[in-house]
Amino acid sequence: MEDKTPYRTVPTKQPICSNQNDTLVVGIDPDVKKSGFAVVSKTEKKVTMAKSFPFFDLIEQLEMTSELCELLKIKMIVVVEAGWKNKKSNFRTIKGAAGEYIAKNVGENHRVGKLFVEFCSLHEIECIEAKPLLKCWKGPNHKITQEELLCFATGTPAHTNQDLRDAILLAWTYANLPIKLNSKR
Repeated sequence: MEDKTPYRTVPTKQPICSNQNDTLVVGIDPDVKKSGFAVVSKTEKKVTMAKSFPFFDLIEQLEMTSELCELLKIKMIVVVEAGWKNKKSNFRTIKGAAGEYIAKNVGENHRVGKLFVEFCSLHEIECIEAKPLLKCWKGPNHKITQEELLCFATGTPAHTNQDLRDAILLAWTYANLPIKLNSKR
């Protein structure tokens, strides 16, 4: 029976790397509606997959990626952005209903991230709970832009949303790959 959920993104068994000695770093930026999911190959120094998935589809994709890595004897590390590790995440600059709405969404996103971490633990998948990266980019709220990401992250899709860009940046950073921006901007 076909799922007609409006947010459904079908997981894929696309090739994620071509080298058995590779290490894949999977970056996940958790979100209630759709989470960013990015796979970076340390050996190939490129993004091999990047998509946004609703929760259960991402779990299915993570499971398929893990099984494929196990079959090919490729090391895989999952890095989940762990906003709950920030010392303070309750900003009081926005009052009333708007502030409550933001706080509710932040809490729900944190819960989604914790569920990804729990899934990895149950399936014995190596997982790192990473504090959000420093925001020092040119986008709104100092988040990374598509233009900045394309300067260094080869294999990045032509169009991405913020959750996907954050997942790619997280995976790229934890793969210890260089971040070089063009000076002509």
